[in-house]
Amino acid sequence: IGSGRGGLAFVGHLDTVPYQEEKDRGLWNYGPLDGVVSDGRIHGVGTADMKGPIAAAIFAGKRFVNERLARPFALVLTDTEEAGHKGAQYLRDKKVLSSDEFEYAVVGEPTSLAPVTTHLGIGETDVFIYGKGGHGSMPHLGVNAIEIKSEVVRSLRMFKEDMRIKTHAEYGDLYTALNMGREGGGTAKNKIPDMAWVSVQYRPLPDVEKGY
Repeated sequence: IGSGRGGLAFVGHLDTVPYQEEKDRGLWNYGPLDGVVSDGRIHGVGTADMKGPIAAAIFAGKRFVNERLARPFALVLTDTEEAGHKGAQYLRDKKVLSSDEFEYAVVGEPTSLAPVTTHLGIGETDVFIYGKGGHGSMPHLGVNAIEIKSEVVRSLRMFKEDMRIKTHAEYGDLYTALNMGREGGGTAKNKIPDMAWVSVQYRPLPDVEKGY
């Protein structure tokens, strides 16, 4: 709505962290998709992160539908924020949310209603480790990629602990975070794996060097 420069955008994502309803059922007091209202709260997957803030942004935006605004206002909703960031990448590539038009953004992530004016960055990669395959009865003839991967994971864990020492000057709960979320390798118990991998996500503080 509106045009010009110096605009305001309310930004949110429609997806949630992946879950398995049957497997996780015992962790919920109510069904994750039921949206039960109890004690003044809505219980369900993504109600805080971030269906509630999106609903608030929609109702706030409705106030301006018939207004003539001096600066642009936009409600920007993306998908795959929790994994892949395809929605944000589309906005970037198509320049849908241009800094020439929008100067401010409110992202409704849950912060207990405390204004937070900084955000961790994000980087993702898959680390592949290659060895030399062979039969498990003759390990001296091969190079076990899973064993090497364990050393890589150990080094990443040490890096993770080192990064946790430095916290944000204003928001003490924020620090550069690293997470190893998935791993794999090998095809059979009796074969020396010639390849292994681990998926890594890296979330740096604003003043930390980008990359790995």
